[in-house]
Amino acid sequence: MGNDNLLDLEAIKDAPVSPATAIAAVALNFAMKWYDMTTIKDGAMYQQKKLEGANFQYYDFPDVLERAKEIELWILGSPSRLSQAVLEVIADELAEGVSNG
Repeated sequence: MGNDNLLDLEAIKDAPVSPATAIAAVALNFAMKWYDMTTIKDGAMYQQKKLEGANFQYYDFPDVLERAKEIELWILGSPSRLSQAVLEVIADELAEGVSNG
């Protein structure tokens, strides 16, 4: 993505983001990392697992979104101490991002 594409977003760069939106973004990021870590990227290893008869599960984007919803619900429904800590970190990051412009 070039810088020219980002110029369209210049008008909203300082827009405030709600904690719920930030939590949803974090959950989606975690879900994408989850599926990235559980994917075999090496061709030789894939062939070896295939020869061993390993059961492969194929993922689609709705699977990632479903995992993100589960993670988001876990963050929001976890004990108040953890939820408070997550919200404080997100609020600090948002405040820092707004102040840095």
